[in-house]
Amino acid sequence: MYQKANKAIRVLADFYEGSIYPRKFKWDGKTYSVKRVHLNHQEREGSSINYIFAAETEGGVYKIAFNNETLAWTLKEYYLE
Repeated sequence: MYQKANKAIRVLADFYEGSIYPRKFKWDGKTYSVKRVHLNHQEREGSSINYIFAAETEGGVYKIAFNNETLAWTLKEYYLE
């Protein structure tokens, strides 16, 4: 099932040598462990940059974004198996 979300989430991520590695995120009262990141790219939004990740978890794939100006994480969409 594919669904758009655009919801604020909390993310545990590693910032290492100029790269971002999401490890876990919390959404809707549940914590999801990221098993693998399939895609990452950048999208400009005015003067800010959104770092986009397709994060695979045990039950689905979640498109999450990190905004470099607000330092906020957002769940953009998800696909549940």
